[in-house]
Amino acid sequence: MENHLHLIVRQREDPLFRLLQPALRRIALLIQREHRVEGHVFQRRFRTHPCLSASHLRDAIIYTHLNPVRAGMCSDPSHADSTSHHLYTGAQRDGDPIASIVQPALELFASRESIRVETWRADYAGYINYRLLCDKADAAGDVRSAPPPDTMSGDAFFSANFATVVERPTLTLQRTDLRDIALNMLQAQHPGLQLRSLRGGRLGSRLLNQIRDGIIRECAMAGHRGVAIAAFFNMSPSRVSVISRHCG
Repeated sequence: MENHLHLIVRQREDPLFRLLQPALRRIALLIQREHRVEGHVFQRRFRTHPCLSASHLRDAIIYTHLNPVRAGMCSDPSHADSTSHHLYTGAQRDGDPIASIVQPALELFASRESIRVETWRADYAGYINYRLLCDKADAAGDVRSAPPPDTMSGDAFFSANFATVVERPTLTLQRTDLRDIALNMLQAQHPGLQLRSLRGGRLGSRLLNQIRDGIIRECAMAGHRGVAIAAFFNMSPSRVSVISRHCG
């Protein structure tokens, strides 16, 4: 992305700062040299969220790969140069590491038991296309009509290979998709109200503003960044920041 980055890391014994501090320092030095600037490049310390379920890890991967599309930087994830989407689809590029690096993550999308990488890639493609269709439905104000793809084998793979972290109360928060948070709150509290009526800087009534503000606070408490929330609701990040300050 133009002003931030997302990394999905499989952590073992070492703390994450041993990876991220030198990496971010290197990025900062390159930016300072390229643009001839001084001072801090990153506004704040990096933030982390543990992925403690197969669905959360899958959503984190899809969120990262679709970020350039949702930000309007490209129309298709295959057109983005800054993600590993091409490694998941098998579209290798010159100088890239071998595709086997992402195979453990790719198998999370498996719909059935298989040892064929081509099968996992097809399942991944089906999953990311499903998310793209959900985004289009959201833009049109429609309700999601199809269930998510089957990932039963991927869930079993996660349980056997990734679920080794001891779950603690402070680590069990999972970041639900923005659209799912909004639709779930509307269905529970205001059935019949369309999501599209809550998108835009100025809404038609005080009640609609209150409903939207409540959803924004819920999204912020779920760990979503203000910039992503602002883009989702088609409003300014500064307004989202003001609303989010009243969380809790």
